Amino acid sequence: MSPLRGLQDLQAFPSFESCPDENSVDLQYYSTDNGYYFRPSRHWCLLAEITHVEYFIRLRLYVRDKSGYEFPVAFYPEGDEEPTLDQYRKGHTIAILYPHQHGFMDMTIGIRQENMYNIQVWRDG
Repeated sequence: MSPLRGLQDLQAFPSFESCPDENSVDLQYYSTDNGYYFRPSRHWCLLAEITHVEYFIRLRLYVRDKSGYEFPVAFYPEGDEEPTLDQYRKGHTIAILYPHQHGFMDMTIGIRQENMYNIQVWRDG
């Protein structure tokens, strides 16, 4: 792995469009010993600003990454994990570890967030 270069490291802190797709194996982020089982070969984290918050059946955020690209983040928590709604506000910064692009049934492309342990939110200001 390469030494840390802070937020300028485009592999460690990619834009949304550079994040791997959930339906393919991106060898920039994954490696394998046997050709069948792939594991992350590095850490990566997507940082974005929350621009809009919706809640209808499930939490759905609209966020903007460092390149200005806007996309949805929809929460599908596993088990009894539930997002704490009051922390997700317009203007806050969200950090998602190991994000993957996901195609939703409404034809949008965003992030399907299934667990709460690899996501963090900071209030700006």
